[in-house]
Amino acid sequence: MKSRITYDKEAKLAYLYPLPSSVKDKIVSTIELEVNDLELDIDEVGRIIGIEFFGPVISKLSKKAGSTKFYKKNGKKFSFRLWEKM
Repeated sequence: MKSRITYDKEAKLAYLYPLPSSVKDKIVSTIELEVNDLELDIDEVGRIIGIEFFGPVISKLSKKAGSTKFYKKNGKKFSFRLWEKM
């Protein structure tokens, strides 16, 4: 499985792809959330297809680069978890 989290050391930015790699949509807008140090990339149907992280959270997220798992199964549903051990 292809990594869904990337980290650019030079730019000090991390990028998370929440959808499967089979989804090949293009970004039509970006929502900047300065309070949380992230930006959301949105596709033409309103889905979040990428999350760019910057600021203090990068120290934690850079350690997750190359990870293929960031969802935790909870019964029949999956929960998004970056900071918990899987």
